[in-house]
Amino acid sequence: MSIFRVFIFLLLASKASGQSSRYNGDLKNIHSIGIIKQVNNTKEVLHEEIHQYLKSLADTSHFQGVALIVKGNAIIHKAVYGNSNREKNKPINFRTQYLLGSLSKSFVSIAIMQLVEAGRLNLFEPVKNYLPGLKEDLAKGLNVHLLLKHRSGLATNLDAVTKYQLMELTPKELLALINKTERRSEPGIKFEISSLNFMLLGLVIENLSRKNYEEYMKENIFKPLHLSSTGISHLFSPAPYKANGYRLIEGTVGRIEDLISYSYATADMYSSVGDLFTWGYALQHGWMLSKQSMGLLFDGGVKANGNYGYGFRTQSYMRADSLADPGKLIRHGGVMNGFCANYHYYDKDDLTIILLNNYRNLRILDITFKLKELVYGYAIGQRKNKYDE
Repeated sequence: MSIFRVFIFLLLASKASGQSSRYNGDLKNIHSIGIIKQVNNTKEVLHEEIHQYLKSLADTSHFQGVALIVKGNAIIHKAVYGNSNREKNKPINFRTQYLLGSLSKSFVSIAIMQLVEAGRLNLFEPVKNYLPGLKEDLAKGLNVHLLLKHRSGLATNLDAVTKYQLMELTPKELLALINKTERRSEPGIKFEISSLNFMLLGLVIENLSRKNYEEYMKENIFKPLHLSSTGISHLFSPAPYKANGYRLIEGTVGRIEDLISYSYATADMYSSVGDLFTWGYALQHGWMLSKQSMGLLFDGGVKANGNYGYGFRTQSYMRADSLADPGKLIRHGGVMNGFCANYHYYDKDDLTIILLNNYRNLRILDITFKLKELVYGYAIGQRKNKYDE
């Protein structure tokens, strides 16, 4: 057994001794917690410099969505910009729902670690044990750990085997498509983002829980945290307050349809800013998983491996100049047709920045860095982004 496997075994073994903190707390009253209650109300909180910066983006770069910045138990900035429906001039509000894109992977990774903590899944067992229908040459040498780390060597998407028709796929149909793909490299050799990794993790959740993936997510994450504005998106039954999606098409901003059925467990969730903050707060305060499992989620390794833990990227970030040591940034973003999203948590400063947008063509990571700099009192461009936050 490798040193790394022994390390993970020791981390997870403590769950048997009652050290897991999963759902430790009265989550029935989670929305009574002061900061969560404030985030979920309809009142704007404006930081003048941040507001002017975001307003300028809304006026010049088609930024439209919601921005939330919370430090400790105080809201620094909370505001909406633009329209959820441009054609009808319907403004965005704090209930507006957005597709999360690849930020969905963070939710799926938590679900996988719940199954690990329950003793139903071993990260290093052959994935074939959990997905017997997976083609042999795709399953060879593959385990859940490598899927979570994006080091599977599988095809990056389904482009070579489907024309992405406007339809809802069943898990059986999805696995049949995956089985038509070809490997790009041997498992464990290199980091490469692949939608197939998390599609397969969604199928693992189904097989082990004996529930469909959506039911599992509802029962084990959405409902316990009272995330009433969060769910799995469907082509023919959209979320009630979901924004329309827009993107730049041949130089013109236009409405784009959501092709979500091929995004199973990899980019298929929607949420609101209040729900996303509640989820992040519960995660960072140890109410969803044990500290041991969280250590694996947030073990991003090195840049060559994408700084990728299990469903989260982690890296150093620049603190105030008076604080020499960098903190750890825990983050994930997502892009879908017409949408982009960013969740950033800066651990040493207990700072959360969430951006949800229904316009795809934005450099949302760059915007998030600039917002963080404004929080610390620096002018935009005053400091070089030396960690590529």
